Amino acid sequence: MRGNVFADHRRVLRLGAAVTALWAATGAASAQEAAGRLPELVVTATRYPVSPETVGSALTVITAEDLATRQTDFVLDVLREVPGLAVSAPGPRGSLSAVRIRGAEGNHTLVVIDGVKMNDPASTGVFRFEDLRAADIERIEILRGPQATLYGSNTIGGVVNITTRRGKGAPELRVSAAGGSFGTGEGAVSIGGGDARWDAYFGLSGVRSGGTNVAPRGGEDDGYWQGLLNANLGLRPTENLEIRGVLRWLRAENEYDDFGPDTREGFTIPSDADLADRRSSLSGRLQGKLSLLEGQWEHTVGVSALSTESDQLAGGTSTFRFDAERTILDYQSTIQFDTSALVNASHGLTFLAEWQRDDGVSSFAAFEATENLGLVADYRVTLVDRLTLSAGLRYDANEEFDDFLSPRLTAAFAIPESGTKLRASWGRGIQNPSLTELYGFFANFRGNPDLEPEQSTGWDVGVEQTLLGGRLALSLGYFENEIDEFIGSAFDPGTGTFRPVNLPGETDTRGIETALAARVLDDLELRAAYTYLDTDGVDGRQLVRRSPHTASLGLTWRFAPDADGRRRGTVDLAARYNGSQKDTVFTPAFAQARRTLDDFWLVQASASFEVLPGVTLFGRVENLLDETYEEAWGFRGSGLGAFVGLSSRFGL
Repeated sequence: MRGNVFADHRRVLRLGAAVTALWAATGAASAQEAAGRLPELVVTATRYPVSPETVGSALTVITAEDLATRQTDFVLDVLREVPGLAVSAPGPRGSLSAVRIRGAEGNHTLVVIDGVKMNDPASTGVFRFEDLRAADIERIEILRGPQATLYGSNTIGGVVNITTRRGKGAPELRVSAAGGSFGTGEGAVSIGGGDARWDAYFGLSGVRSGGTNVAPRGGEDDGYWQGLLNANLGLRPTENLEIRGVLRWLRAENEYDDFGPDTREGFTIPSDADLADRRSSLSGRLQGKLSLLEGQWEHTVGVSALSTESDQLAGGTSTFRFDAERTILDYQSTIQFDTSALVNASHGLTFLAEWQRDDGVSSFAAFEATENLGLVADYRVTLVDRLTLSAGLRYDANEEFDDFLSPRLTAAFAIPESGTKLRASWGRGIQNPSLTELYGFFANFRGNPDLEPEQSTGWDVGVEQTLLGGRLALSLGYFENEIDEFIGSAFDPGTGTFRPVNLPGETDTRGIETALAARVLDDLELRAAYTYLDTDGVDGRQLVRRSPHTASLGLTWRFAPDADGRRRGTVDLAARYNGSQKDTVFTPAFAQARRTLDDFWLVQASASFEVLPGVTLFGRVENLLDETYEEAWGFRGSGLGAFVGLSSRFGL
């Protein structure tokens, strides 16, 4: 622990009060919530629907309406507004990016899409956030803090749970197209519909961009293209049985520059190069859900699969490739019941069994499949409609590593008379080494089969408050997370190779998450957030690419009401701040040092207007101030860009 931690926290509290007058948000990430329209139910914290007032964890919800209001094309942009998240997206669209929750690493963030764990079993177990577009997304729930109890590995930082669109109502066709700066063109088409017995949704989208150049002394732009197919089908042969299948296919390629002969201050920076990363993923899930006892006892059995391919190209020729596959079989049983005759309490009991197998192959190493069996028991009780307590325990039996126990405790206390909610949680997280960390995947990166899983223990406390009849939502949270067996890389100058190793000591992160959402006027909504993050690596220094200060401020105006009072137009302005941060730099001889990256603001303006019923004109301006910035040493961020498009909806 560095210095007087409590003195640091007092200074930060004063700074937070002076800068924002915010309180912070576990769930108040959008003005929708400030208007008193909290989501009726959330699922990520418990794996079944519950009221957000009973959740003791830090949780943020982003809806399809939020994404549409901000004209978000790539989800990374809006994630910059979520408290506790640090986004690193160096270079143009498609560049390798990371989302770090509460100071943890990028592969410590588990991403689940429609029940499928999407983190790549190869690579370092990361999810490719740079490819995540908003076209088919219905809802995003971000659960912060260690979550191994319900979700297993990749959960040291938290979980991002994404639900895609489902068909509903009369069949409808949606079409959109847009274009703009950097030679960008994008489009999407979807069709969906459903009733009490069935629902179906099929979406196809794509984007192509000429890109920009990250090399400070070069002139070659690095382009990006992506195609995405998403399908979601549900059948309900009886009132208490649902069968659902989802399928998601993505293929993407981005050009990139790598460190070359150019230097700055004696350290290498990117040089123009004819390099590309071509990747694809195919994922799907088939599950059946049976409800008994008038919906109180629910059984879910499912199988999910993920297949990834990654090919690195130089001059159009493959230099190395790695492919991976993941299969998961799971069964979950949840029973909910009341005991009003004995004590005014509601109970929820969940049992989960989950078997997972990861396998893969690379150009330079033969992988060995890994298998894991996880068994979970979780109990929740709500007393007198105010106090909710939960306790859960997971046992993981892994053929490669020692067995692991993951406990978790949460508490939430609601005071509806004052609009107050107090919350607290404590739990453990785990990160199993990826296949490439165990076995290597290219010539100068050797695997280490003796690696141990990374482990974490974390806790947080918070308060949420609504005022003015729900027009104002405030909350404040404090967190700590301790990570052991942190996996870093060691360079052997004798062989010129890198190797992953468990670093001695512990990594500590702690901080404060604040946010505010308010309906200033009936048609004007304000949102703001601020996060202070203090990190100590195993060497006692601040972790790289994690700024101690991040913040955001947004304003949404809705105008032009129609005969039904629905606003036909929106204007949104979002300013996202990233404070100065450290990054690791290398000399041409691979000697390491650190340099400070300057702070920056990214401002985005967006607008939409329904010019005809079902026909909407929209546009956005990214990096409105044309800020010059770097999110990694030597990698220039994209400049000002303007985009305009048209979307239509047709009933069939």
